[in-house]
Amino acid sequence: VVMEVGFAGQQISQMPMANFADPEGFTMLPDGTLVLAEERLGRAYRFAYAAGNALDRSTLASFAVGPNTGTNSGSEGIAHDPRDGSFVAIKEKNPSNVFRVTGSFATGQSTYADLFPASGLALADIADVYALAAAPAAAIASGPDADDLLLLSQASNRLLHVTRTGTVRASVDLAGLGVNPEGTTMDDAGRIILCADGVPSRLYVFAKAPTPCPCTADLN
Repeated sequence: VVMEVGFAGQQISQMPMANFADPEGFTMLPDGTLVLAEERLGRAYRFAYAAGNALDRSTLASFAVGPNTGTNSGSEGIAHDPRDGSFVAIKEKNPSNVFRVTGSFATGQSTYADLFPASGLALADIADVYALAAAPAAAIASGPDADDLLLLSQASNRLLHVTRTGTVRASVDLAGLGVNPEGTTMDDAGRIILCADGVPSRLYVFAKAPTPCPCTADLN
């Protein structure tokens, strides 16, 4: 099921799914449609969210975003770059890959190639990716980091800020959460949102700490 939830964890609506093998990553296109990555098939499927309607994979336009592994180590996450319509897709492990993908849902044709050697990141896996160019916050999407990516590792419990050449610019240790981080995205306030796998599943919202006021005042 595809589910819409609020920041307080409340369920708003849902869309039942049929004929999917192993759905994993999500990204949103500028027109509001969604793209879902199928891990074992190595394909991305486009659809429009409609609460209560059935979502049948066999009716959706798709193209390849990675190898068809047939195993639980394939296309684990996907991100859209609205600047040129390309995607970044990640293969989870054995080995991990970070692909730049170009393709057409109209024709089903696509190409994908490594952005950089993922082995240089020293991560046990890669669970999701987010392209900062897609951030709703204009200061991020058009700022100096716009070409960069967020990469999430479930097995290593880390969130990395990396360039598209594989240079790590920042890293956050998530081990203290005690959960399995599976997905990441960003909201219009620039807050980073993590989805954690488990019972129950959880959402974590990370916001920038308030900047202390540098001024002083005489209260006498």
